Amino acid sequence: CVLCASDYIIPRRNWTEPFEDMFNAPFPTPAVVIHVTPYLAGAAAGTNYQTHVTLKPEIDANEKPEFSVHSVFHEIAHYYLYARPTWYAEGGAEFAASYARHVLTHTPIEVTNSPCSEAKSLSELETLFPEDSSDASANIDPSLWQCYYSLGERLMLTLYHALGEERFLQGWRELYATLAQAPAYPSEYEFEEVELRVAWLRAFGRLNQPELEQIWDRWYRGTASFVVDGVPDPSPADASLPAIKGGVDRAYVTLSPDGPAVNSFSAGDVTGWAYLTLEYSQRVEGSARELTLEIVEHSEDGFPYSRRDVTITFQPQHAGGTQWISLGPQPGQRWAPGRYWAYVYEGVRKVAEVEFEVTP
Repeated sequence: CVLCASDYIIPRRNWTEPFEDMFNAPFPTPAVVIHVTPYLAGAAAGTNYQTHVTLKPEIDANEKPEFSVHSVFHEIAHYYLYARPTWYAEGGAEFAASYARHVLTHTPIEVTNSPCSEAKSLSELETLFPEDSSDASANIDPSLWQCYYSLGERLMLTLYHALGEERFLQGWRELYATLAQAPAYPSEYEFEEVELRVAWLRAFGRLNQPELEQIWDRWYRGTASFVVDGVPDPSPADASLPAIKGGVDRAYVTLSPDGPAVNSFSAGDVTGWAYLTLEYSQRVEGSARELTLEIVEHSEDGFPYSRRDVTITFQPQHAGGTQWISLGPQPGQRWAPGRYWAYVYEGVRKVAEVEFEVTP
């Protein structure tokens, strides 16, 4: 397990090496001390105090082990990334956590947050919630706070894909070193857009300049389009499920179990989960059978933001059934308006798909 007691120390080796290599800088403490406690500020799932890390008990007992690992790595990354602006610290920590997992477990580097529902760009987000000297996470709306993670992470990952790993890490290290040398770093210094942009363009200047400007304009200024044309996976769906001698008869979105199918809904109409509903037929003989399907959710910004496995048990006395699978952001967070796709895979074969629109 990742977290096994109320308080414990993770040895420095292995956990911190990916970060030392990522930033080309020694780890600032001899060990990572983690305290599991329900007493955290605001909506945060964890906090890095530079002397120790706190995590909520829900992380310890989370049913997704990979989420626990990501949460720990996110807080470890804050030993390097804890200066303003918040999107740089939080979005950078999200990317750094995904990269560390990639180095240690070879998992793909993907976004881990739903699209931002409150702003289309980082500059718009900063206008909605200006940085101040208070603990923003204790006062900010959870959906707005999540945007720091979402937009910052997408900016980092767009650069990573555009540059490739080696050139991205060169720029990432240079940016970290530049910002770490700033006056009063990291406790009080606030980076203005113009100076952060200069540091950013200098660090990642190995990329074609117009393309780098477009990435900055897309995610920071919001003046470049970020909607990807086409469909994420245009391959046809094969609805058959040979293992149960049946298949998916119908796939659609509902706003509640047993609710009507919808192709479009307002973000304001969703108070809990939305659901991907699968109606299936089967002809299982003998004992019950289990089948694991992968659910992948995409948004119009081009990033798959959720990828998880769902195991369904098929009983021999039944001829069919219905499965409801949660979609979208966590309850309490709002959907971002735009187009979405949900795909269902058995192995590498797509067996079902839905496309839907979320309006304001």
